[in-house]
Parts: sequence; C-alpha cells; structure tokens
Amino acid sequence: MPDTKLSALTAATDLAKDDLFEIVDVSATLNEKVTLAQLAQFTQGCHIARIVSSFALANQTPAQPIFPAANDTLTLEAGSYVIEGLFNITGMSTTSGNAQFLIRGAGTAVTQGHLTHFTGVDGTSGNTTQTGSISTGNSSAASAVTPTTTNQMTLSIKGSFEVATAGTIIPSIALVTASAATVTAGSYLRVIRVGDLNMNSFGDWS
Repeated sequence: MPDTKLSALTAATDLAKDDLFEIVDVSATLNEKVTLAQLAQFTQGCHIARIVSSFALANQTPAQPIFPAANDTLTLEAGSYVIEGLFNITGMSTTSGNAQFLIRGAGTAVTQGHLTHFTGVDGTSGNTTQTGSISTGNSSAASAVTPTTTNQMTLSIKGSFEVATAGTIIPSIALVTASAATVTAGSYLRVIRVGDLNMNSFGDWS
C-alpha cells in the first residue's frame, strides 16, 4: 500500500470489532496487525454487561449466572483486570440473609490475586445504612452485606484480579435462601483489562 497523507484518507464509519489495524512490535522489530476488539481490551469500559429489562433468577440456592444467557459469559485472556459494578436484587426471601457474588462462577479461567470490596444495603432504597465485606478470593461472603429480613439488596463491587490462564468467567449469584428474586434493570458489571499478568504500573510512575 503506498504512503498516503492522513488528510487524504476517508474517515472511517461503522467500525467493526474485526477491522484490522497495523502496529509496529518494537520488541520483535516487525509489523503486526490487531483487531479493533483487541485494541478495546486496553481501553476503559472494554467489557461491560448491563441488565436492560429486569432479569428473573431461578428459585434456588446454588450459584447461577447473574446475567441472562445471551450475555452471561465473558472470555478473558491472561492479564491483570479491575472490576466494578452495581446490582439491585428484589424479591428475595425475608429470612435473614442475602446473597453471595462470585466473579468467576462456573467459568474456566484460572484466576488469582483477587482483592474485592463489596458494599451495599440489605433493605429498601430508603435504607441508607451501608455495610459490606472484603474478599481475597473469587467470591464474597455468603451474605455479601450484613443480612436483615428485608427482601431487597443493593450491592456495589470494586476490586482487581488476575487471569493466570485464559478462559471464561460467568459472574454469578448464590442466594442464601431460595426465592424468585429479580435483578433490577440498570444493574451492570464492568471488567477492564489494565495490563499483562503481574502488571504493577502503567503510566509515568517511577
């Protein structure tokens, strides 16, 4: 392809995840290509799932995906990730207890280096008493926030983890007591790749 001034190029429209970009691999001294989807792994908000319409959970206590089947599984390459999300669950049992959140769920990825802070409210939207828990594993405590006998929980999630071996994660929820609970529309989870495995900084740190 002959050299062309940028000003002479046509502006791109309707970018697709399989569109290709040329890059120079300075470590290998060669030119390579990447897809838009690969580039997106290094941008904020690259993996996000959101509940558009309220999602009914199965009336059970074993862990189950917290998103509908159409988008409940995320494939991740090896690397370092940060995670953040917000969920509102209604229609829970009024027996004391709420639910456990599992980052990997039944996924195949080998994860490590977890540090996650779970905060929220076991109660209605008018209840402003915040409680929470911290986890260095794949999941929260059995009740992610201090349990009460109300039938609603709002849970905020923030943390980081590593994927040692590429695979899938299936973010899941395990109800303490079985009920026909519902994940409220607007609930979401964002997973952001921030670097290679064991990444300790990015930017002008010294």
